[in-house]
Amino acid sequence: MPTFIAALQYIPVFKFKEMERVPKEEALLKLPFLEFYLWSFAGMMLFLAFGGCMSIIENSGEKLYGMFLIGLGLSSISFITLNSNRVLFKGDYETAKDQKERIRKQTTEGVFKYGQDGFCFKHKKIEFKTSWNEIDGIVAYKTDNFAYDTIHLIIRRGKEELNFNEETDGWFIFKERMESNLKGINSKWELEVMFPPFEESATWVYKKGENLNETMPNN
Repeated sequence: MPTFIAALQYIPVFKFKEMERVPKEEALLKLPFLEFYLWSFAGMMLFLAFGGCMSIIENSGEKLYGMFLIGLGLSSISFITLNSNRVLFKGDYETAKDQKERIRKQTTEGVFKYGQDGFCFKHKKIEFKTSWNEIDGIVAYKTDNFAYDTIHLIIRRGKEELNFNEETDGWFIFKERMESNLKGINSKWELEVMFPPFEESATWVYKKGENLNETMPNN
């Protein structure tokens, strides 16, 4: 239920802000970690209002006018707060430190080392070395972490597998190298694995000897 309620933020009707937000120094209210919980509260109040509305429409013995008014009022206040240009959440602004870390992640090779025909992954006690033409397949899947999703990749070579996720140092450079070195790779794999949000999903990124841009079953 919390996951369903949080998914409300992805429905366009609930996203109506168009004006540019004020700088974080001028914000009247900062809620760096509470956006998810405010969406959840707004969703619950919306369901409360819906329950009260149904009791009134169905002419039940107990018409819950109070529940309808309270739910509608609090959900409206929550949605207005969420869409206010004067409210800043954690993802609404980027500090100099955050920007530096984002650029570092996008440009570093991280735990990967690349050769002319392959790569080596070495992190903690895990070491995996392969050439690109030895890879049998790559599967992407998503895990639901309650408030956010994490994308993973599984690389298969014979009986060996390497599993890592988007938080791994070198993720962005690896994606670029993978897409430029593997023929027939599914060009839409990220979109296919990201949607629907808050649901575990899996899709083939690469199958040796196949062109996944022609047909792309999710199995």
